[in-house]
Amino acid sequence: DLADKVRRLGNHGRTAHYGYGDVGWNSRLDSLQAAFLNLALDHIEARVASRREAVAFYQKYLPATGIQLMNAPAGYEENGYCNVCLVPDAALKASLEARLKAEGIGFGNIYPSVMSSQPGAAAYIKGHFGGQVGEQLCASVLNLPLFPYMKEAEQLRVVEVVGSVLGDGNVR
Repeated sequence: DLADKVRRLGNHGRTAHYGYGDVGWNSRLDSLQAAFLNLALDHIEARVASRREAVAFYQKYLPATGIQLMNAPAGYEENGYCNVCLVPDAALKASLEARLKAEGIGFGNIYPSVMSSQPGAAAYIKGHFGGQVGEQLCASVLNLPLFPYMKEAEQLRVVEVVGSVLGDGNVR
C-alpha cells in the first residue's frame, strides 16, 4: 500500500489516465532520463523554436476549418506546448476524432473534466468549481499533434483532415 501511494504521489497523485485521487508532484525522472535530459538541453532552443513554428502554422490555417484555437494570453510568449483547440459541437468533435483515428493522426483530450471534480481535489476545494461552463469547455477540448521538428507536410495533413470534417477541406 505504501509503495502504491508513493508511486501515485510521484506522478501527480494519478490513479488513472487523467484521474487524480491525491495531490502529488512530478518526480518521475530517473537517472537515465536525467542523463538524456542533460544531453537534450543543448538542443532545447531549437526544439522550442520548431514547436513555435508548428503553432504558427496551425494559427494560420486552422481557423479556416472552424476550429477555435486557444492562444497564449496577451503579454505571454507562445511556448509551443499549449496546443488546445475547441470544437464546441459534441457530434462534430466525435466525427473529427473518428476521422483522425482512421487517418492514423494522433490527438488527445487532455482536459476530460474540471480539476475540482477529481477526488484528490476534495481536501483543497470545497464544492465544484467548473460548473456547466467548465464542463462544456472540457468536453470541447481537442489537442492536435504538435511536436518538435514536425514537418509542414504532417501539419498540412492534419489541417486537411480537420477541414474535411469541420469545413472547407481546401485550406490553402
